Amino acid sequence: MNESRVAPSSPYKGLAAFDDSDLDALFFFGRERETEVIAANVVASRFTVLYGPLGVGKSSVLRAGVVRRLRTLAPDGLVVVHDSWAGDAVGDLLRAVAGALHVEGPEADVLLADGLAELAAQTGDHLYLLLDQFEEVFVYPGAAALAAELAEVVTRPGLRVDVMLALREDALAELDVFTGRIPNVFGNYLALDRLDRAAARAAVTGPVARYNELSEDHPVEIEHELVEAVLD
Repeated sequence: MNESRVAPSSPYKGLAAFDDSDLDALFFFGRERETEVIAANVVASRFTVLYGPLGVGKSSVLRAGVVRRLRTLAPDGLVVVHDSWAGDAVGDLLRAVAGALHVEGPEADVLLADGLAELAAQTGDHLYLLLDQFEEVFVYPGAAALAAELAEVVTRPGLRVDVMLALREDALAELDVFTGRIPNVFGNYLALDRLDRAAARAAVTGPVARYNELSEDHPVEIEHELVEAVLD
């Protein structure tokens, strides 16, 4: 059975982030405008930065919104979200891309740009790398080395790879490590703000309506006064 037509046990995800699934996308409301803007920027630019305060929902927007929009805007591309930065960051990223392509990964110790070029050449796909929780990079040794390799990825001519970094607002200053490596490094920064009242209302009421579409035998109702209290 298609997961997009099966109702979950509740209209809401709770504290868990939304994921890249048909079901989560069906219940993801309130970020439509941001999803369009972010996806359009990723397609148009080799290097994009998305930032916002802790808990604003960057991971949910990426997985349930931007990833799926990119697949519509660029159906011949491959979208990979990656958020693991401990240990062998370059190798883990290359393995994640290879896994998404269902191909063998490049040899160990290859440069990131060379490895991505090799992987892209196997399929001819344009790669869109959404690097989430990027503030964690700066907790581990080797941040400058990884930045240099990412800079090579987004500046190498002919390499069909677009990169987006998503990180907390309080870590923006760490991106100075790219200064001098990426031209106009601060030219494509997008801020993800907290939901305004209209978007927040959609995030509260939209999942209830969608849940009732999928679970007609057990409808859920929400009182208008409760919605307003939550928004307040």
